[in-house]
Amino acid sequence: MRTWQECYVGQISQDFLDGLKIDESTAAWEERAERIAEWPCPDLLVLDDDGAVVGFAGVGASRDQGASPTTGELQGIYLRREHWGQGKGSQLLVASVARLREIGYRLATLWVLESNIRARQFYESRGWNPDGEQKREILGGESVTELRYSLQLAET
Repeated sequence: MRTWQECYVGQISQDFLDGLKIDESTAAWEERAERIAEWPCPDLLVLDDDGAVVGFAGVGASRDQGASPTTGELQGIYLRREHWGQGKGSQLLVASVARLREIGYRLATLWVLESNIRARQFYESRGWNPDGEQKREILGGESVTELRYSLQLAET
């Protein structure tokens, strides 16, 4: 949740961000990490710096209704603000794409807030492109627009 509090300032209600419970989020992620070994395709990639988690990414099957079984999704990528601009986000993204390819997906998608210009530029500079799909979500009591980006992983 700290990553949300750091990267969504000015994009999502500050009251919502301030109200995020770090302890509850940590417990949920710890539980998820404990169960990950049971899953046929582990989907949590963690980046640590001297034993402290500084970023993570989740990958798996596309959650979009009607998506092809050959479409994977970068379901989230987050990095602590003090590690931005050091190539660590790129490391996470490269590892995520590699994992999606390893699983066998031919196409990857991700959703990003339309207002998150920094993230959009990050993805675009690494070959991801908006594919024209968008959706409205409610975050922190406010309606936001998310854009879908795609990356071809294998020849069609």
